[in-house]
Amino acid sequence: MSDDATKPAKPKASSRRPRASKVAAKPAAISAVAPVNEPADEPATSEVVEASSVSIVQGGAETVHASSIDIRQGGIARATADDIAIHQGGIAIARGEHVSTEFGGNMLTLAGEARLTQSLASAVIARDATLDQSLVQTVVAGRATFRQPSAVFVLIAGRVDGPVRPVLDWRGGLAAGAVIGLILGVLRRRR
Repeated sequence: MSDDATKPAKPKASSRRPRASKVAAKPAAISAVAPVNEPADEPATSEVVEASSVSIVQGGAETVHASSIDIRQGGIARATADDIAIHQGGIAIARGEHVSTEFGGNMLTLAGEARLTQSLASAVIARDATLDQSLVQTVVAGRATFRQPSAVFVLIAGRVDGPVRPVLDWRGGLAAGAVIGLILGVLRRRR
């Protein structure tokens, strides 16, 4: 017998790219302290994380419930916590007493106190909102404070401090709503 017959065959190199797996990728790092539903020796999953403190670094999770959440270069679909801090990351729906976003983005922020620093947000609804060089579509707040020039499309607030010129304030919003309602009413009658 020759030496070639006793050697194991090498797998052929494929020129095709590997298929993407349907399994969700695990985050780079999710640290959960004192998990509520999971034993301490099991790692947190990327779907639902419940803990007293959660830290996400270059990763993500679908839903997180905790007393404090810290995100650095990561994201969460839905987050609920007393204190949420985001640095170079984002949350689709952030709900908490204190929500702070720095160099990041949020779709919807529901907070007692919301702070955005050089960030983007679609909607901020808060008792007290502070914006510093940020771009926000809609702000609804009891008190809105603008520390540096920020851009806001719709601003509805009981008290406004700082340099800001919204595209629409509450009076402009009512007028725009009336015009849109009138146009839709006319279009419906033509059908």
